Amino acid sequence: MQQTSKKTQTAFTDISKFPYQLPYVSKPNSIPNEDYHRNEVFKPFISSTGLKAYKTSPLWFKYAWENEAGDIGKEAEVRGNAYHDYLASIANFGDDSGFLKDYVIFKEPTNPRTGEPYGVSTKAYATAEEEILEANPGKMLITEDILKTTKDMVNHLLYGNKENSKQVRFLLKHGKAERSYFCEYLDCYFKFRKDLATGRKIVDWKTIAAKDLHEDTIRKTIFNFGYDISAAFYQFFDHIISGSWKEFFWVFQQKSPPYDFVIVDASPFTYEIGNEEINGKMQRIVTNTHIGARKFHALLDQHIHCVENNYWGGAATFIPEGAYGSIKGKRILQCELPVYSQKNIVFYND
Repeated sequence: MQQTSKKTQTAFTDISKFPYQLPYVSKPNSIPNEDYHRNEVFKPFISSTGLKAYKTSPLWFKYAWENEAGDIGKEAEVRGNAYHDYLASIANFGDDSGFLKDYVIFKEPTNPRTGEPYGVSTKAYATAEEEILEANPGKMLITEDILKTTKDMVNHLLYGNKENSKQVRFLLKHGKAERSYFCEYLDCYFKFRKDLATGRKIVDWKTIAAKDLHEDTIRKTIFNFGYDISAAFYQFFDHIISGSWKEFFWVFQQKSPPYDFVIVDASPFTYEIGNEEINGKMQRIVTNTHIGARKFHALLDQHIHCVENNYWGGAATFIPEGAYGSIKGKRILQCELPVYSQKNIVFYND
C-alpha cells in the first residue's frame, strides 16, 4: 500500500486508507461516480474542481474541501451523470447496455390533490426514492423525462451533424470512458476522471444552456467555469502518470432542442502539443503554454505551498506585503479606481 512520505501528515496527505499503489489508473466504470467524489478513501486526492477553489482564496478551498461546499443541485447532477454515463456505455460496450444495467426508471410520486409531481425536496419524493432503491440495490435512478432527453441528445451527437457526428462516433469507437486516475506530485495527491480518452486525445463532454454556440459564447463559457484550468490539470497529470502529452478537446452540446454541438480544440487555452525528434525517436512535447495552463500552474503552486506550511490564508493572500506604499509586512488593500470613476462632478448653472 502506498504511504505518504511527508513528515507531518495532514488530512490532505493521509492516504493510508488508499488501497492501491500510486500512480493508479482504474478500469472503466470500476469506481462508482459517487465514491470517486465523496468516498473518504479518495478524499485526500484533489480534483481540478478543488484546485480551482483557490481562485476565491486558500481559506475558501479548505472550507469547501472540508464541507463539500458548492455541490450542484440534485436534478442537474442526475441529468449530467446520465448524459455522461450514456456516452460512457457506448464507448465501453458499443451500445447502451452498460447504461441500462446501472439505471432503473423512477416514476416520480404525484400529489393526488394537485395532480402534479412532488418536489425533489419533499418527504413523499424521498420516501418513493428510498423504496425503489431498496428494491433495486446498486442501481441509479432516472426519470422517463430525463432518460428521453438523454437519448435525444446522444442521438443528435451521433447522427445529427454531417460535419462532426462522424468524428464523435470515431472517438467513441476508439476511446475508453470513465477511468479514474490517482497520482502523487511533490508530496501532494491528485485525481481526475476522464470522460473519454484515446491513445492521443482526451475528450470532455460539456452541456451548455445557450441558444448559440458561436466562438464568443464558447470562449466566455470556458473562462467563466474555468474549463481551461481543468483541461490543463488533466493534461499535466496525465503526463505525470503516462509520460506522454495528449491533446485535449471539448464537445459542447446544448441542453435543450435542437441539441446542437461543436467540437472545440483546447490548445489555444492550455498546452500546445507538437512533435520533436529526441534520440532518433519522434516524441510529443509541449511547444507553447497558454493562459489556462499558466493559471493552472499558479493554483498548483499555491496548493503545494499551503500543504507544505499547513496554512490556508484568506483573501489577503492576493495582496502583496507592503502593497501600494503601506506599512512593510502589512497586507492592506488599496483599490485602484477605474478612469471613468475619476471624472469631476460638473454643474452647468446659468
